[in-house]
Amino acid sequence: MPPDEDGWNVKRSGVNVTLSKKEKSEDENSEIEAYLIMLDSPANPISDYVERIKQNTQKGYAQNSKFKITSLEVAEDKNNHQCARVHLLLEDLKPIRTVTHEDKKFSEQYVLSCGLLKNKRVGIEVRYYHRFYEPNKDSQLADKVNNIFATVKILDEK
Repeated sequence: MPPDEDGWNVKRSGVNVTLSKKEKSEDENSEIEAYLIMLDSPANPISDYVERIKQNTQKGYAQNSKFKITSLEVAEDKNNHQCARVHLLLEDLKPIRTVTHEDKKFSEQYVLSCGLLKNKRVGIEVRYYHRFYEPNKDSQLADKVNNIFATVKILDEK
């Protein structure tokens, strides 16, 4: 379910779900996605999974000409030990420049990435994006994300 705010749209495609919402300007938005992923290797032990996510994220953005990592935090989820939590802040290096937007633009992302126990090569991710110009940062985003992630239920048992 989306946060308790107006303006969220829901789109389903197979087993994927995307919730999206326009923000203050045309190129600012929020998005929540839930989808299946194929894992390079099992998520157990979780410490290895956390390290792989961190390395893959850094490698993925190392040569990216559009985004630069401003901060990256990856840790085991305290509530679910088969999951990792990611907080990623990217600076948009090529934002749309207009008279009203001379500020830096960012993509702030929180991810809950979980490996399944039955099929060790499959996982799920729930990703919450907020794309914004610096003055429009959502100071409540972390709370919204925690509320959404607290509702995630993984129905995969040995």
